[in-house]
Amino acid sequence: MKKLFIGDSLYTLLIFLLVEEYRDDSIYIFGKTIEKGDLNLNGKKYFFYEDFKRYKKSRNIFIRGYISFKILFLSFLIGVKYTKTKRFGSDHLFMSRAFLKKGFTLIEDGSANYVCKKNFGRDKKVEKIYLSGMGEIPQEIREKTKIINLKALWKKKDDFEKNSILRIFKIKGSMVEKIREKTMVLLTQPLCEDGVIDEKRKIELYENILKNYDRRKIFIKKHPRETTNYKKYFPDILVIEEKFPWEIMDLLGVKMERAVTIFSSGVYGMGENIDFYGTEIDKTLFKKYGHCNLRRVHEFSRD
Repeated sequence: MKKLFIGDSLYTLLIFLLVEEYRDDSIYIFGKTIEKGDLNLNGKKYFFYEDFKRYKKSRNIFIRGYISFKILFLSFLIGVKYTKTKRFGSDHLFMSRAFLKKGFTLIEDGSANYVCKKNFGRDKKVEKIYLSGMGEIPQEIREKTKIINLKALWKKKDDFEKNSILRIFKIKGSMVEKIREKTMVLLTQPLCEDGVIDEKRKIELYENILKNYDRRKIFIKKHPRETTNYKKYFPDILVIEEKFPWEIMDLLGVKMERAVTIFSSGVYGMGENIDFYGTEIDKTLFKKYGHCNLRRVHEFSRD
């Protein structure tokens, strides 16, 4: 049976490609934050919803209503066309409702899977949930949750599957070598893009954090959903703007002596030397997200 993936996160896509056998005939449905240029999907069936950008920005209720209807209607048409598919991905997206059916497999999106009270596997149509165990699993979804280890899944892949995954995310050897030359990484987050704080405040937070490190040894890994031009603000620091889930570097054996973040879930599994500043660094972040602590998971269930 063909497989259909629906998601809005490169991290979620990576997990899908790891937990399932790689197939060229899979169908991919992407939400508003993944654009056509982000991935190499040559020869694959895919759909992008770039109208979401206009939908999000428009203040006209009629335009927003029309685009919402258009997106949902197209989603249902795609869902009907590919009825006989095994479905994976996210259930919290606007168009997810068109693809939810009995037997749906939910895949981790990030820290939201552990703190949000709605969606994220609570629908009865969601049969199985793949999580990394980066946080405490909500009681109501524990019975259908399976804890996965990305490194263990990667090791099970043959060279063809590994290279296919790297090709999809446009991972180049030259970029990997630049990263290997550094010893520390700052994982940034789309805090202003999500409307939590403005860009000026976000840059202030990262500037204060970077004062604690040797700028020659650290580099910035920009979050895939960010639009901030970090090269403008930090011209003396290497900025990796390519859009890929940081977890891929860990799978390739790229080790950092230290990982730094405010509260990005990307640092999980990166070793013991993690500077996790937390939401307490800014009162607006704390008010929005509450306390975020770093919980390391040492034992994972195996397939």
